[in-house]
Amino acid sequence: MKQKLSQLLHEIQTPMTVVQGFIKMLKPSELSTEESRELLLAAQTSIEKIKSLLNQLREISSQFG
Repeated sequence: MKQKLSQLLHEIQTPMTVVQGFIKMLKPSELSTEESRELLLAAQTSIEKIKSLLNQLREISSQFG
């Protein structure tokens, strides 16, 4: 159980770090519109991954009361 939770937390942290990095890259906005779109799409994909992992974590925690 502890190992599974540790793995889920790691899997949540990774896409969050990706989103954070993309946001930092978009701030200076020396990127083309196409590059910005690609970064936003990747950020959206990462957020969906985080949501999925949080749902899994919620399911696991519900098993323990």
